[in-house]
Amino acid sequence: MEDKPEVIKPAKIQKPIGEPTNSERRAEVKTPEALLNQAKEKARKTGKLEDIAAFSVLKQKLFGGR
Repeated sequence: MEDKPEVIKPAKIQKPIGEPTNSERRAEVKTPEALLNQAKEKARKTGKLEDIAAFSVLKQKLFGGR
């Protein structure tokens, strides 16, 4: 085998189970401010109590309610 190095192929790195196999894109990492703005816009658009409460809870977790 030493005289034919092209015969030995390097091992491919296997993807973990559950990972997409057809894409190399990574999920976006959002800042706390971006998450808060997204929740704020959703609460403003829908006006649902669930969305308003979710925005309020997120605001309290991130900034202490102020």
